[in-house]
Parts: sequence; C-alpha cells; structure tokens
Amino acid sequence: MAGTIRNVLLIIVCLGLTVGWTAAVANPGTNLNDIPIAEVLAWRTMEVSTWVTTGEGGEPDWLGAINFGLLDYAEIGIHGVLGPTDEEQGNLRFFGKFVYALGDELPTLGAGIQNVSGDENENGNIDPYLVALHDFGPVRGHLGYSFQDDDEAFFAGVDTSFNFLELPATVGLDVMQTADGDEWLVSAGFEYELPLSFVLESWYTWTTVDGAEDTITLRLNWVITF
Repeated sequence: MAGTIRNVLLIIVCLGLTVGWTAAVANPGTNLNDIPIAEVLAWRTMEVSTWVTTGEGGEPDWLGAINFGLLDYAEIGIHGVLGPTDEEQGNLRFFGKFVYALGDELPTLGAGIQNVSGDENENGNIDPYLVALHDFGPVRGHLGYSFQDDDEAFFAGVDTSFNFLELPATVGLDVMQTADGDEWLVSAGFEYELPLSFVLESWYTWTTVDGAEDTITLRLNWVITF
C-alpha cells in the first residue's frame, strides 16, 4: 500500500512539473530553500536540478544546475537559464563551496562563492559568503553572511528531518536580507526523497520589497552516485 502511494505521489509530482513551469533564480547548490548551507554532496556524487518559481504575473523562467561533490568536503557546479524569461539573465554561472567540520557536537563551517561568470554587467556581481551549520538534535541551525558588492546580506535558517510515508523528509524556514540589507525575504518549505534517487523541494517566499511578488518555488533534483 505504501509503495502504491509513493508511486502515485511520484506521478503527481511529475505531472505538476510538466504543467507548472514558471521560474526564477534560486540557490543553485546544496541549500535550504533560498539560502546556501554548510553541507555538500558526497564524493563521487552528482546532482542534476531544475526549478521553477511562480508569482502573480510575469513571463515564466526555467533554470537548471549540475553540481558535483569533491572528496566529501567541497562542491562545485554550474547553473543557468533553460527557458524563456522576463528579462535577460546572462550566460552560465559557476559556484563552489568548501566545508570543514570542527568535530563531534561542534559546528560545521563553510565558505563559498556564487554567481561567477565572465560578465558581471550582464550576470550581476560575484557572491562570496561564509556560513555555519550546527546540529542541535531535534533541529539544525544555519547562520551566514553574503559579501556580494552592493547587496551584502545576513541569512539564517532552521530545519528538521523525519520520515513521511516511509521516506525521508525535511521541513525548513529561512530568512535573508536583500536590497543591500534594507529588505527581507522569508521562506518556508520542504524537501522529500522520492524513489529512483529523485528529491523534490518546494518553498514559499515572502518579501518586504515594495512592488515585488511573493513566490512559490518547485525544484526537482536527480542524485547520481558513481
């Protein structure tokens, strides 16, 4: 019975992805909703992702990413626009992250860089950041800071994991500054491990920016281990 429910859920997810494409930039690597975290893919693991974000209007976007785990403490990848957009999004952008675990019952630290491209005028400024993760038992906490020129930002989040229909699930909440610290984004969402090495993520983002839309994001990841 549980297997039947899981298969039905997978079909619904795929149908939802087929009919629901509208997208915008989200965090391209290992993430909690809209923020990067001090966690990376395992060594010899690749993740292929596609995601969409919808608001009340505007032309749909469709984005994708590929990232790789390196030696259990680093992750690199590339992401870009796959479909029509409201405005020019530029070319492919690279990202990378390094993490270091301080020890048992101590935080894991991370340092990363996002939005690396050959044309900052077209693609925006490079985004270096620092982030920490600590496992408190029932929940994990995340705290970080982005040093992007003209848009420095504090971000934080919390998540917890459990089994749902005999499959691993995670729910999380995060906050992030935007507009160079003058405004905020708040996101709440979930991650659910599906059969066949697929992982579904979805989250809702509220914004305090005047004239900007609240959005909902749907993301599908395929995890491949060599």
